[in-house]
Amino acid sequence: MKRALVTSATSSIGQVIARTLATAGYEVVLHYTSNDELASKLAAELQADVLQADFADKTAVDAFVAQLQSQPKFDVIVNNAGVSRRNDDKNFNEWQTLFSINAITPAIIMGHADELVSDDGAIINISSVYGGERFGFVEMKAYDASKAALNSLTRTFAKQLAPRVRVNAVAPGYVDSRWNKDLGSEERQKLANEQLTGKFITPQQVADLVLHCIQNEGLDGEIIYLDGGQSLKTI
Repeated sequence: MKRALVTSATSSIGQVIARTLATAGYEVVLHYTSNDELASKLAAELQADVLQADFADKTAVDAFVAQLQSQPKFDVIVNNAGVSRRNDDKNFNEWQTLFSINAITPAIIMGHADELVSDDGAIINISSVYGGERFGFVEMKAYDASKAALNSLTRTFAKQLAPRVRVNAVAPGYVDSRWNKDLGSEERQKLANEQLTGKFITPQQVADLVLHCIQNEGLDGEIIYLDGGQSLKTI
């Protein structure tokens, strides 16, 4: 059976990606940061192994990679872990945390691809429409910049790991996730209307595109926008 690692598998998108890969026949390994209860429930549901690590902590990341190296290689790694929030431009720790989670730890994982990923394997990075070169959310500079870095890493690791491992990124627009569930109906619709479709992207749509990137061997080094036309509306 093929094996897949999903980081931040307890997030709204991560749960659906994990379930989609399990349905597609993958033995899934789940990473999570702090939600012990949800991680245990998802692991029981999918009969999956689970690993905990804080991707903002170097020691934890080193231990996490060591755990992965002790296991059989993966056919798929989905770097889904990420943090999206407004940041204080003058706060070093906030910049460091967002870059550590959104870009540096995925880079470390990809840097170990020789030991972690099987031949003909695939790595999928979950980026964001706000990592695009013509996007910029003034209140979320660290998020934008870290996702732009992830896009660059996707391309350069695709070159480095080819032809043995393919590397692509999925860059969603506004996803109907826990991040916006508590918003009022007017604010939710305002966000949805930033996309040409007037609708949120669903986590299942993200997961379906991730599976497509895994299965379609013609894709390598691509940043694929799943934004309901938001990029056309914004630029």
